[in-house]
Amino acid sequence: FNDMATVVSAARSPLSHDPDVLKVSIAPDPRDIIWKNAHINASYSKGREWTANLVLGLVAILWSSVVASIQAWATFDHMSNVIGSQWMSSSLDVNPKFSSFVNGYLPVVALLGIISILPLIFQGFAQKFESRKTKTDVQDSMLGRYF
Repeated sequence: FNDMATVVSAARSPLSHDPDVLKVSIAPDPRDIIWKNAHINASYSKGREWTANLVLGLVAILWSSVVASIQAWATFDHMSNVIGSQWMSSSLDVNPKFSSFVNGYLPVVALLGIISILPLIFQGFAQKFESRKTKTDVQDSMLGRYF
């Protein structure tokens, strides 16, 4: 096509008397297509999307237990008992505020580490489990779930 008017005209023209027979849309850029997912049926992908949303919804409900576990695990007392972390107990003699520093910042850093992994998990769900066909669709799915 040479201009946008012909593209829109071709994409919007009725190809059959039954509108549910063919799904017509403008073709994505070939660099945007995930070719190993190109053959996947759209209804199969929609079913997998529903299942992924259900699983991620359950994980979101159980997210508070993950946060509580991090808060309980990432304390000065617990970390000083871990093998290889005995230096923490000896540093308490040098600086008594070190334990409050660890108790204040370690849970936050651990939670931020887990939160930074979430986009990779969402990308894996969209690309591998749901078999989305374009990279743009994968990104839209990730952003929709993340925010």
